[in-house]
Amino acid sequence: MMSFKQWLALLGIYTIYMLIGAAVFISLEKDNELAGREELRDLKGRVIDFVSGLDNESRPAAEVVFEDVGDVCGHDFLTAKDDAPLTWGAAPFGLPLRSPELGLAL
Repeated sequence: MMSFKQWLALLGIYTIYMLIGAAVFISLEKDNELAGREELRDLKGRVIDFVSGLDNESRPAAEVVFEDVGDVCGHDFLTAKDDAPLTWGAAPFGLPLRSPELGLAL
């Protein structure tokens, strides 16, 4: 049977192993993530150019379609703002770090 010190040492080694794996994964996937964000930024620009070039009769219908697609995808295709950068400081489970409605700041 393992003693408490052995369990603690095993937990420490496992934690270090996981952190090294995460760092390797991030370093390998960084370029792919940046390329994907650039591709999305280009797509947003093309959508904005397309919608702004429509005539007055078809533009509202196209805007509704792009808003629906944006809702499904989680991106606003009709504005040219950049997405928030991914950081290590993000809260777990996708929760916001600050909640103005509740007055909380984690």
